Amino acid sequence: MMQPPSADNKIPPKLWVHVPHGEQRHCSGCFSLQKDKANEQPLWKKAGVYEAWLYQNKLGHWCVGGKEARLREFDWNRCFLYQTAPPDPHQSRAGPLLIAAQPWQWWDSVGRKWVLDPTIRVLDVPHASSEQRQMLAQHEVEALRGAAEVCRRRTSWWLPPAPPQPEVDETPFIAERAAGLFTLGVDLTSPLFTDDLGATLLLTAAEMGWTDLCRELLCKHRPGYLESRDHAGRTALFHAVHAGHQEVTELLLYAKACPSAASSEGIQPLHCALSIEREDLASALLAARADAAAKLPGGRLPQDHVDPDGQTRTLLDSALAAVPRPRRKRCVTYGTEAAFAQRRLESTLASLSLILEHS
Repeated sequence: MMQPPSADNKIPPKLWVHVPHGEQRHCSGCFSLQKDKANEQPLWKKAGVYEAWLYQNKLGHWCVGGKEARLREFDWNRCFLYQTAPPDPHQSRAGPLLIAAQPWQWWDSVGRKWVLDPTIRVLDVPHASSEQRQMLAQHEVEALRGAAEVCRRRTSWWLPPAPPQPEVDETPFIAERAAGLFTLGVDLTSPLFTDDLGATLLLTAAEMGWTDLCRELLCKHRPGYLESRDHAGRTALFHAVHAGHQEVTELLLYAKACPSAASSEGIQPLHCALSIEREDLASALLAARADAAAKLPGGRLPQDHVDPDGQTRTLLDSALAAVPRPRRKRCVTYGTEAAFAQRRLESTLASLSLILEHS
């Protein structure tokens, strides 16, 4: 069994667990060091929707387990992840990471067996090199974009079919996993995280409704990042409205996203809100001074697509009435207006004298 760490071996306050494949992907995320111990060894916890614990069992194996493991004081033979072999106490640790670099397995509940997975990583976040963090972040973003593509296929009939819907809704887990990216300390607004379609990570997060990740990206974004567009000319606000994510929409508008930024086809976020009949989104956009008179590519106005007696039509009419009308420009030069007035007076006097002569 591994001996307790010496004073020279500082225990990492945070560990990042990366499980890119398999049924136990929900174990991915940031684990924080706890004051309590498990079997006289350090203990880490991942809070959130899928609570998990990283601990060493009484046989010396490192494991990742759920609430059941906690209730049984970490002496439970069922866990999500399991390290193949216990670390050798007679060998010095390689690097500052407390968890020895042994292969990990994940429990396949369908096949009722352990699956060896060499892609599982446990990374000491504070001591990891920038290259390690960058590599892990890129792998994690790639996995998240894969999950986003599956979600698109499940909601869009014109795309290739998606895998069957799992019994447990993975949406909260994926959003939590996305929010954990910032624990790696990597600049996620870098062009390295822009996909082949020109979508930045903010655009993907806005489309999927990953509110926490959007908030982090907006806190640390570089100039121009908020209004960045994909190859179709769509902004993060466009994606958020089109997908119907109210919280993300309000977050982007609060960050001063342009409410009237049109796509390459000339479609604006307001048009999207009206097409999906979301009065709350339309109201938020109009409050941010979206262009209520912006025409669709076919030349029709937004009010042509709503119920003339509905609340949305009232909002549009109010927005149009509040728009100040431009003043007509007077096409005269200095001194010319007085000359015109003089000629009009002379013409009037001439007409009067002509009338008097014939009366």
